[in-house]
Amino acid sequence: MTLYDANLNSAIYAVHEGATVGWPNWLGQVDDPQSEQEESILGSQVLRQAVLSKIWDIARRAADDGWDGPGTFAIRSDAYARAITLVSALPVELLLDADISVTPSGSLSFDWETGSKNQLAIMLTANDTISYAAYRPEGRVHGAFSNGCRSLPEEIALAIRHWRESASRSLQNS
Repeated sequence: MTLYDANLNSAIYAVHEGATVGWPNWLGQVDDPQSEQEESILGSQVLRQAVLSKIWDIARRAADDGWDGPGTFAIRSDAYARAITLVSALPVELLLDADISVTPSGSLSFDWETGSKNQLAIMLTANDTISYAAYRPEGRVHGAFSNGCRSLPEEIALAIRHWRESASRSLQNS
């Protein structure tokens, strides 16, 4: 594990555990939040920046065709820019558990799972399309939208809300 990875994990862990979070010392700055609201906003900003740094690292590793063997395509050139918008739109607590990866076709994928019957995937795919699929005990929903990820489509926001409710029920029942 590199020093960068350790610092990233520390920032994510601190925010996840509800710790008092100013700017981490490893950023070379210290900020003392004046209120709980400022502290919460600052923690959210640190987490979002950590996720964007992780995405940047993933994008660099998948920058060329063949990055994961023959037949894999480089990440789409606009994926990182669209990921900034998506990360800004997603609830912070959802970002904590995101499995972020590049698909063999070059799409950027955000995945969540709480068992085989409760899964959610959001992908930034070709031609400025954002697609999703959600598997819940109540059924399956999916769709694709050509909006360039300028905003989170209502159908995806609804799928996230339903997925979170199902995930919460699954955790309560286990």
